[in-house]
Amino acid sequence: MIRLFIEDQELDVNQGFSNQITYAVDDLQNLDSKATAFSKTIVLPGSANNNRLLGNIFEFGAANFTVDNGKNVGYNFNASKSAKAKIEYNGLTVIKGVLRLLEIVRDGHLVDYEVAIFGELGGLIANLAGKKLVGNTNNIYDLDFSQYNHQYTIANILSSWDNSFTLFQGNTTYSFLNSSPNFYFGISVIGLNLSAGMQLTFSGTASNNTTYTIADVQEFFNYNNTGFNSTLIRLTTAPVGESQTNYNLKITTSESGRGYVYPLIDYGGASTDKVNFDYRTFRPALYVREYIDKIIKKAGYTWESNFLDSSFFKRLIVPNNDLGFIRYDTTSYGSGVKTTTQLIGNSLPYNTQINVSFQSASLIGFTFTNSTRFNSTSNSNIKVSFVAAGLYQYYKANVNIYIAVYKSSDFSNALVKIQLDTSVGPSNPNAPTPVTFNFSQSVEFNTSLNAGEYLIVKAFAETPLLSTNVYPSYISINSATLTIDKYPPDFIDYNLGDNIKVNDTIPRNILQKDFFSSIIKMFNLMITEDKFKVKHLIIEPWVDFYDNDRTTYLDWNDKVDLNQVIKIKPMSEVNARYYEFKYKSDTDYYNDLYRKKYNEGYGDRVFDNALEFAKDTQKTEVIFSATPLVGYTGLDKVASTIFKKNNTLEEKTSSNPRILQFKKITGVSAWKIFNIQTNANYQTGLTSYGYAGHLDNPDAPNADLNFGATKELYFPLTFGALSNNVFNAYYSSYMAEITDKDSRVITATMKFTESDIYNLDFGRYILIDQVLYRLQKIIDYVPGELCKVQLLRVISTNYQ
Repeated sequence: MIRLFIEDQELDVNQGFSNQITYAVDDLQNLDSKATAFSKTIVLPGSANNNRLLGNIFEFGAANFTVDNGKNVGYNFNASKSAKAKIEYNGLTVIKGVLRLLEIVRDGHLVDYEVAIFGELGGLIANLAGKKLVGNTNNIYDLDFSQYNHQYTIANILSSWDNSFTLFQGNTTYSFLNSSPNFYFGISVIGLNLSAGMQLTFSGTASNNTTYTIADVQEFFNYNNTGFNSTLIRLTTAPVGESQTNYNLKITTSESGRGYVYPLIDYGGASTDKVNFDYRTFRPALYVREYIDKIIKKAGYTWESNFLDSSFFKRLIVPNNDLGFIRYDTTSYGSGVKTTTQLIGNSLPYNTQINVSFQSASLIGFTFTNSTRFNSTSNSNIKVSFVAAGLYQYYKANVNIYIAVYKSSDFSNALVKIQLDTSVGPSNPNAPTPVTFNFSQSVEFNTSLNAGEYLIVKAFAETPLLSTNVYPSYISINSATLTIDKYPPDFIDYNLGDNIKVNDTIPRNILQKDFFSSIIKMFNLMITEDKFKVKHLIIEPWVDFYDNDRTTYLDWNDKVDLNQVIKIKPMSEVNARYYEFKYKSDTDYYNDLYRKKYNEGYGDRVFDNALEFAKDTQKTEVIFSATPLVGYTGLDKVASTIFKKNNTLEEKTSSNPRILQFKKITGVSAWKIFNIQTNANYQTGLTSYGYAGHLDNPDAPNADLNFGATKELYFPLTFGALSNNVFNAYYSSYMAEITDKDSRVITATMKFTESDIYNLDFGRYILIDQVLYRLQKIIDYVPGELCKVQLLRVISTNYQ
């Protein structure tokens, strides 16, 4: 009996329904892609049940409001999105994945639906579709790293090298559920991915400022199962004397592979001696593992992988690739606001200038001091908008009353003056009574500030006093706002002290599926679907994919139909001659220098299998660009370098995304982090740094993210292994297998039961006539009928 389900609800199928399903895990003829299971077109009848489950989409005027996170079935059915689906034969699932509606056929009153089922890997890619890492029109599809938002400080830069950062800090009510040794309490910090080993610190409680270790974490659904709303944490030891109350909690972690790190990357113009570096060259980088985790989980899938959880993979990072370290949510440096009345010039000497004070300021790239000064922390071109309202009083016509904005370096000339109208004089000049006017004035102007300069607003009255010396003019400023914007409008650089929005550090205009597929291609990853768990992917490199335990070999001798033709094709007839493994080309100085000198990309690899009859070239390219490492004679810090050069002048540049290995390097000569514009020192005497590069360690490399060893290094290397590159580690055994002179692709006719398909495992070797094979593809399977099977002869089960 054949049954077809959509979102766990059964569709009606035609009597005698039978459909061909293809199962595949790898494509021998296209190294740049991975395969998944899929069905041929399935025709479903337009029954009342099917019409209902497919949202009555057959009606010409059908339209419905859909909810993205709801089940894609019934009134919520959306043909442009995938729906969870599976096919069962005699109660055993033979394919699970997603259903795609291809076409609706109407013939009079008859309706048919043409659909297809794609395996869960195909469903994942379809779900990712055109979604970017960040910057989607609807930001609900953005990857969210906001849990790592933090302040841009030297302390946070340095602590990140030890991978120590704060996950959560706040004052909340917590519920203690039971006592030691199983001490639990609930906390609403959903989405932080808390885990065992993290540190939890109380303050303001009976356990004041005591730190505990988390033993385990569980998340719970709310009462109607629409989402997580509570986290249950068990500590290794129980705090004493605690009860349900409000207090401050801080959760920190030093877990590898998550959070942010500030590597030393030379973005250009950051150092005068390549020993000491400006603080702006340190920008947050995020871990590749967490990108992959968020991409998969945001699509509604889960995963498991020894490789993605390996120490190697957990040290991979993606650094910031912008022209500068910039915010993406504003082009404004912020503003200062005055909301209380300030009296200027009342009973004060003639022509005295009084600073206008502001009650509060919200600024980026500026600091605010003495309630009056807007201090620039960098060289800035700005547009200033100033608005003020209040009243003023004077005793003589045509005097000068001003509100003015000054730059600290030039108090002799105001940047702009607002002159208040005094053309109307008092009715009796000999015995004057004051003339009083309300005012509301605004002004806008452009200027530039150097780091350390500041803006200040002053008000004054150039009013000669009468002979009695008792009638000064005055201004009462009731409200004022000074706004500072970047000019011309652009994004604003972060500066020390700013609150970092970590999502700003993510590469822009990068599709999630391209990021995901590039990681798959880099490390030759195989992805299979867990047959027991829905939307659960198992991810491992080809070199670790196959089970070498002899007891797991499958004997398929009795499945082969020897009366059918068996085709044996040498792999020399399938392969290309050349296999190119490439990083995306970029135009920064050292990448350009290397390409011009060697006519190939830094870190690329071309494999020639020397097959005489193969002529084609296959190219595997990732979205990342290679990043040359640069060191200098006599200096002991090596840094990835991303800048352009104009003669000898280093210029910052935006770049393609990069992928690097992070490591804290210790024991280097003392150096400092400073402000290259003001020469102010922020941290001196450093003897370690946060290294990031294609090598795991520039002093003694043992793993290289480049596809092949470079023909030149831009730093002195005394010893280490350069052969452990990506090609040798993850592709050389694969290429040896498919390009060996004895390599063969066998296509035979076989017959499988539903149980065979249900238990199908591409990671198990197939034994036929005492020869081992790797299963590549089962083509057009139908229960109880013959189908084609493609197998690759095993040359070796254990490559060095």
